Amino acid sequence: MSYSWSFWSVAILMGKDCMTFPTIIFYALGGIGPSFIALILVFVLYDKEQKQDFKARTVQIKRLGIKWYFVMFILVIVPIFLSMFIASLIWDDITFIEELSTFSFAVMMPFYLSFLVAAVLMEEFGWRGLALDQLQANYSSFTSSLMVGIIWSLWHFPLYFIKGTFHNSLGFGSVEFFLYSLDIIPGAIIYTWIYNNNDRSILSAIIFHFLGNFISEMFEIQMRVQFVRLFFSISIALVLVIVYGKENLKNIKT
Repeated sequence: MSYSWSFWSVAILMGKDCMTFPTIIFYALGGIGPSFIALILVFVLYDKEQKQDFKARTVQIKRLGIKWYFVMFILVIVPIFLSMFIASLIWDDITFIEELSTFSFAVMMPFYLSFLVAAVLMEEFGWRGLALDQLQANYSSFTSSLMVGIIWSLWHFPLYFIKGTFHNSLGFGSVEFFLYSLDIIPGAIIYTWIYNNNDRSILSAIIFHFLGNFISEMFEIQMRVQFVRLFFSISIALVLVIVYGKENLKNIKT
């Protein structure tokens, strides 16, 4: 985390938009922190067998059962739609159709897609590929998930002070800030469940992370809808812990 925060601190001090030169350099260098540090540690500390395992967990598509592509898609899209619908029932000034109408094709532009892919790759080798894997060797899957989730949430904090970032638009200390930060923690439990049930597949985490970012970026999800969405994230995480057990968060038949 200190690696990313060091570069992002420079970007903050520059006081310029994150996409302007040279701020973008420090913004990007900070962003690659989790995966960059993880890959260095794998290269330096892992033996040959461990390195081969890490590579296999990254590239082997066969680790993911076909059903898991549908499961990951449903876990992203259904809570968003249900949150919009339930919010429209609770608050009179929110309508389900209007929320759906915020859909934008801009996220499908090649540049935007490339940015989303890069953003995911800059994180998942670190969060799931190394951190979660090492933590689960000493702690339960539930505890490991909470630890990764808290660190992952804190890791984003400097981004709230860099002009032009999504996080900066939320505002540090705002309601949106707390909703976003808290949602990461139950989300980490869901990631672990997917990761563990796909033979520790880093690729599964990469795909799920991309789907989450991609579909979320399609809609302008307002604060009250986000509040309902947080409720769903916590509920899903609790159900997974109850059904699969906090020790492994895994189907024993998998």
